[in-house]
Amino acid sequence: IQDYFVRIEFQARGSPHAHMLLWVKDAPEIDKASDEEVIRFIDSHTTCKLPYELELRELVMKLQTHSHSSSCRRNGVCRFSFPLPPSKRTIIAKVPLGDDAEEEKEKSKRILKKMTLVLNNKDYDSSTSFKDTLALADLQDDDYHNALGICKTGRKIIIRRSLQETFVNDYNAQILKIWRANMDLQYIVDPYSCVMYVASYVLKSEKAMSETLKAAAKEVERKSIKEQLKKVGTCFLSHREVSAQEAFYRLLSIPMKKSSRSVVYVRSEERRVGKEC
Repeated sequence: IQDYFVRIEFQARGSPHAHMLLWVKDAPEIDKASDEEVIRFIDSHTTCKLPYELELRELVMKLQTHSHSSSCRRNGVCRFSFPLPPSKRTIIAKVPLGDDAEEEKEKSKRILKKMTLVLNNKDYDSSTSFKDTLALADLQDDDYHNALGICKTGRKIIIRRSLQETFVNDYNAQILKIWRANMDLQYIVDPYSCVMYVASYVLKSEKAMSETLKAAAKEVERKSIKEQLKKVGTCFLSHREVSAQEAFYRLLSIPMKKSSRSVVYVRSEERRVGKEC
């Protein structure tokens, strides 16, 4: 790892959740390296495989396997898109070009919908072979994998995934053994999406709380520092629910942001020197 940025967020039930960006040394960059190089890199660091190693398999089954619940279903469809599409190989899906682009998108949508309907059928057995599953969906192997390589906008990575792994989220085996908690590991293919992730998740502020603290600070801005701190501290403790986990983080001064790069604040406003006569 060449560079990293980590931000700890506490979710509704209080458990810490790490939003993280990792820069890997000598990692191939999409559009600069060939698709084959990028795919080799992804396959060497990311997988959804159900491993034979007993300890790792138990971790994957317990921590990385999705189970439908009332919170994940919207109009009967999983909002996390499980089951994920099976694929014999890792694919970088792209927007088609040319006069037939829209037609290709529609064709891809129809093909993938057929596979989704088969996978979501309550009578479907995931031990069914890939060939027989394609037959159930009335699809040909080449047509199906070509459809996986097409997306509406941007780019998307389709991880190599067997029919038994359609409910397994992507992970790194070495990290999972150490981390021992759920992860969602993705190779960045879209700089704009990465910026949006940083702005929306990694640097997400608690806006409602910030406004409350600003109002409290303004009320006592002309009083002593001690009174100001007391007012803001009381406001913070009385206006925000803190889980046991977050309380421990704060009491023990455990960092909730970590970065391989330091940040230095530089004053940008003009400061007057001297005294006007």
